Amino acid sequence: MILETEALYLLDSPLSLLNPQDIASITLLKDAAATALYGALGANGVVHITTKQSPTTRKLQVQFSSRLAVSQLARKTPVLTADQFRDVVNQYGTPEQKEHLGTAHTDWQEEVYRNAVSHDQNLALSGTLGRFPYRLSLGYLHQNGILANSHFSRTSAALTLTPAFFKNRLKTGLMLRKGSSDSRIPNENMVLSPLRANPTHPTSVAEDNSSFPTNVKNPLTMLERQKNDGTAEKELVQLQLQYSFGFLPGLKARAHIGFDHYTGTRDDFPNASSNTYNFITQYEQGKKNTIQEYTLSYTDSLEKLDSYFEVIAGYFNQSLSISYSYNSRIINFDDTGNNNQGRIRRGTYELENIGFFGKRVIHLRTGTP
Repeated sequence: MILETEALYLLDSPLSLLNPQDIASITLLKDAAATALYGALGANGVVHITTKQSPTTRKLQVQFSSRLAVSQLARKTPVLTADQFRDVVNQYGTPEQKEHLGTAHTDWQEEVYRNAVSHDQNLALSGTLGRFPYRLSLGYLHQNGILANSHFSRTSAALTLTPAFFKNRLKTGLMLRKGSSDSRIPNENMVLSPLRANPTHPTSVAEDNSSFPTNVKNPLTMLERQKNDGTAEKELVQLQLQYSFGFLPGLKARAHIGFDHYTGTRDDFPNASSNTYNFITQYEQGKKNTIQEYTLSYTDSLEKLDSYFEVIAGYFNQSLSISYSYNSRIINFDDTGNNNQGRIRRGTYELENIGFFGKRVIHLRTGTP
């Protein structure tokens, strides 16, 4: 993930698709260290997220966790009750404003907010099968928002194999990861609409029936018809190799090759209306990212100085291709499949980052790492 004013994220998956239970460590590189390795992409720092690897034990290990959470509105904003509202309008309102008064007692905050129940399930199997240490993890998260008709769900699966060959001189790591998410973003107008809606109107009032004192639509209708739905999918394959040369202890060659593919869609109905035609905005985005990193390092001790030194040279290459589609049009709300009006904007762009780097480090302590 590359953000223009933030750090470069090097990880197995977008943050929203990454299961926190799979994270082993988070490392921040900044200043010259990040720029030397990743060039302009790392100018604002690099966040390196490492996921959990296969264990060394041969025995099957099973880990399962289940979490249940309940979220609720901390406190409601104080507003006039229906009776207080009627008293104020009858005393100070105009005849036209008095015509908008009803007989109901509606607490609109009570109607649009809810106690949101969320759950998170995670299962991990690890061990060694023959010569292949493995770790398989599965996860499912469903999180409801305190505003009705809003949610986020995530499904994740990951498989890691870390076999070693040639008397452990060649260490390998193969990582396969799949993630998908589904979300509905709540309407931001719902923060103010329940506070402005007429408390003397019933919840079933028509949405085009103006609410005193402004033309505020029925908040429940807005929740039902204003939708901002999105889906995302991510597949990733990574291969890591490390070879230790027997003829020269301390000399190691490393290779890291990764490929990931991301697709995302979002449909946005910004206007709540009972009219036949409405605006809809549809987005689609696809990303293909390939990373290659090759390094050669040598480490040796300096016994007289009670320290050791390390020399690293490497090559880094990233190829990123992004495609997008944007369409804003007028449609029939109840029959979206038969509407082809609108202007579609499509585009693609590619980015390639190539870097050569080297580093010398002297560690002032006894022994080798």
